Amino acid sequence: MKKRIYINGKAVSPESSFEDITIFLLTGTFLGEILVLLLLEECEEMMDNILEILYQDKQLVAINKPHNLLVHRTNWDKAATEFALQKLRDQLGRHVYPSHRLDRKTSGVLLFALDKGTDKLMKAQFEEKRLHKKYLTIVRGHTPLSGSITKPLSKEDSGVMQEALTHYKRLKTITLPLPIGNYPLSKYSLVEVQPETGRTHQIRRHFAHLRHYIVGDKKHGDHRHNKLFERVFHLDTMLLHAFQLHFTHPVTQQVIQLTAPFQPMFQEVLEKLWPAFSYYPFEEVCSWENQKTETTILK
Repeated sequence: MKKRIYINGKAVSPESSFEDITIFLLTGTFLGEILVLLLLEECEEMMDNILEILYQDKQLVAINKPHNLLVHRTNWDKAATEFALQKLRDQLGRHVYPSHRLDRKTSGVLLFALDKGTDKLMKAQFEEKRLHKKYLTIVRGHTPLSGSITKPLSKEDSGVMQEALTHYKRLKTITLPLPIGNYPLSKYSLVEVQPETGRTHQIRRHFAHLRHYIVGDKKHGDHRHNKLFERVFHLDTMLLHAFQLHFTHPVTQQVIQLTAPFQPMFQEVLEKLWPAFSYYPFEEVCSWENQKTETTILK
């Protein structure tokens, strides 16, 4: 198979001259059929632009979508120039088909099919609710230990009401000595969320309905709490992470469970609010028992 080779962004051939180039450290990676070679100082920028692949076989590929990346082009944000679909296609050197969507500011497991037949089978699983998705989020206030939100949600384009169901359980709580409005303290909860339906912005709108707004949500959230996290934690995104996807492989019938590590900003906030959290193996998060644990930061 013929490979295209680039050094520091310039295409080269076996006849290329390197007399004016001194290479002390070199690294390389294949992106589909393209071998990219970079000097060490350029590697970090290159790697930051590569999507983290959580799983790949002949029919499927799953990535850990970063914050602030649209899944594909949309009329809602015509100014966007980067999309997960495009980046993954270029990275693998082949067509990919998104099986579902995540909001731009939501990070985590995002599944793609590698052919149209598999895409059709996976979309059927999502539509028929034959798979399970779990999210982690940080919300305003101390939520109940667990609950289900059943408020119908309107379609944003037509206003037609649709049934919607979201289950949640509280994992941790915290009280900060930071005033919010007329309140001398601010309270937050770390919550595990499992949506049964897939309405637009469902988790965000359901928690807004409970007035337990998701931190960093600029559309459905509370700007006072968003501003506090921007000031104290330098937060520049929304704290909603799709950490787990459980489904049956449409071809092999194997049960697959995918888990996505937190993005750096989410991990940093977690470690500051609940330092012990970082010591738990990530896979055990979903099995934590509901607990009435409250921590107060005194600093």
